[in-house]
Formats: sequence, structure tokens, C-alpha cells
Amino acid sequence: MAKVVPAKREENEMYLKKNTKRVTAAILSVMLGLTLAACGSGSDTAAVDNTQTEAENKDAAAVESEAPAKEDVATEQASEDSGSADDGSETTRSEMMTEDACDPVYRDQVKEMVSSGTADQFMLVYIDDDEIPELLASNSEGPLDKENAFIYTFYNDELVLLASVISGADGGSLSYSENNMIRQTGSVAGMSDVYSKLADGKLEEELRAEMIDTLKTDSEGEEVYKYSVNGKDATEKEYNDSIDGLVKEYTPFISIDYDGLNVITYKDGAYEQTQTRPYCSAEEMLVLLGDPDAE
Repeated sequence: MAKVVPAKREENEMYLKKNTKRVTAAILSVMLGLTLAACGSGSDTAAVDNTQTEAENKDAAAVESEAPAKEDVATEQASEDSGSADDGSETTRSEMMTEDACDPVYRDQVKEMVSSGTADQFMLVYIDDDEIPELLASNSEGPLDKENAFIYTFYNDELVLLASVISGADGGSLSYSENNMIRQTGSVAGMSDVYSKLADGKLEEELRAEMIDTLKTDSEGEEVYKYSVNGKDATEKEYNDSIDGLVKEYTPFISIDYDGLNVITYKDGAYEQTQTRPYCSAEEMLVLLGDPDAE
């Protein structure tokens, strides 16, 4: 499980580190240009000034011998980025898909959500064990008349909405565990807890525990609830035990709330908020996603 530190630092650094190869190639290309320029300048000076020492000649020769090697690295990286295979056949985007393939799709979604007023704060996180980050989106005003918390992923070259809720209304909440579990809760005449794993671009339900208000009272005047686990009638104890067992295994959960990403731990039958992680603004997220128009 990842260390509990501010997501803005942890998630963004994790994401940026995955682009080291591209950055390295760019640096080598710049170094190559400077090296070749230096070699040309050295040759012009030698034609005018014959005082160049033997040591300088050896240094210039050594630089020239390194240049082809650097050029080969840059050329190899350019070939990889173009998506062409060595045998001349084209590699499809799906076959070469890395975390970078999702960038333009996520950029468009961020811009659309900001434009429509749907969301204005975002974060990239890794929920499952692949190299494609999930995109979280939230509305900082926390409106209770429309969905305000979202989780997206990128699968088969397409944006996929995994889950969305009206967080804060009728017990609604949306949270995730960094061990690949997404939790959705809601309360309409009772309480519903749904836990799902992310696999192949969709959610696979692991547990659905529901507590329904029967609108009846017992002999002591207490409300009577009907319980179910995965669609089957259950006792109150069975209902509670099913949730306890799963939550203990995947705690902590990180709740997508209007005021931040709230880290919720579960211990001894009780939930406790232990930390709030910040979001990225839309502008920061667009920079992170490589938007050429972002500053």
C-alpha cells in the first residue's frame, strides 16, 4: 500500500517518473546538437589557429566518437515514440499503449467538465495495478442537486466513467482504496454499500450490502430494518460482518469530497478521518497532462 502522504506530491511524482524515458531522450537530443555545434566550431578554429595542442585534438576526437552513440539513442527513442516496429510493420496505438496515451483524452475531459461547471478540481491516482492512471474529478462547491464526484479510467483508447455520485446527499459517497477497491454508498430509505474491483476497464462487484427501512417499529419503538448481502436476506450481524471483513482488508479508503481527498481508516468498527489530501486545479492538471496551451 502506498504511504499516506499528500496525493498532490505522491501521485504526481509517480506519474511524472513514468515519463523519464521520454525526458531522457529529449535531453540527449539537445546534448547531441550542442556536441555537433562544438565540433564544427573546433574545426573552424583549427583552420585559423595552428596552436591547438595535441591534447585538445584528442579531446575533440573523443567528443566526435561519442556523438554517433548519442544520435543512435535519440533515433531509437524517436522510432519507439512513432509507434513503428523494427520489421517495418505499424504498431497500433492499443498495442503500444502506455500511460501517455490517456493524456489527450483526459485533457479533453478536464476541459469539458470545467466548461460545463461539472467539476473544477482533479487528481490522477493508480487504483489497480496497471500503468494507466485513473482520473478523479470533483466540484469544489459540492452541489447537492447533481453528481459532483467522479472516477474515470482509460481503456481500449476510450474514456470510461467508472462511478459517479452526488456526494453528501442522502448518504452518498464515492471512495477508493489504493489496493484496487472502489466503494459507493447511498441512502434511500436505508443504506447501500457497494464495493467493486477495477478490471479490464470496468467495475466487478465484490460486495453489495443493503439495509432497508421497513417503515415499521418493534415493541420498543425502534425502527425495523431489512438486511441483505449480495441480494440474499441476511441478519444484522451478517450484514455488519460482511462490511467489516472487506473494509478491514482494504482500509484506508480515500473519499472524493468537495473539500479534498479525505483519507478514512477503519478500526474496531469505527471510521476515522486521518488526513486530507489536496486536489490539482484544472490548470495544474492540464500542465500535468501535457496540454500545449497550459502555462
